[in-house]
Amino acid sequence: EGEWSRAGGAEFLQSLTAKVPSGASMARDAEAHMTKVRDRREEEVSARRERDCRRRRAIVELQATLKREEALRAEETLRQRLLQPSAEERRVGERLQLVLREKEQMRAARLSREEEYLAERRRHALEARARGRALYAAEL
Repeated sequence: EGEWSRAGGAEFLQSLTAKVPSGASMARDAEAHMTKVRDRREEEVSARRERDCRRRRAIVELQATLKREEALRAEETLRQRLLQPSAEERRVGERLQLVLREKEQMRAARLSREEEYLAERRRHALEARARGRALYAAEL
């Protein structure tokens, strides 16, 4: 039984030794693992750089858009100010309206006077004819 356990122990040790990878194999596996870690780290760094670049580009585009919008707002504000009449223009417009009303009133008064003059001339003419007829009738 002692030999059996020694022989079984040796076989067991051999089977364990066969299952354990060799030093070269472990070094290759470790190097492959380290290569994977380095590659993953490089990919992460590259991806981070790309994200940062996209983020910076988006920020620059946003700033440019905001700047264009602000310029458009300023231009629209200026245009609105220029389109609004100034106080001086309003005063001139009011004075012009007043002058135009006065001119229309004077024209209406002139037409009324002309009608009165015409009516008076007709009345005088009728009276003169009537006097002429009366004189003619008195002479006959």
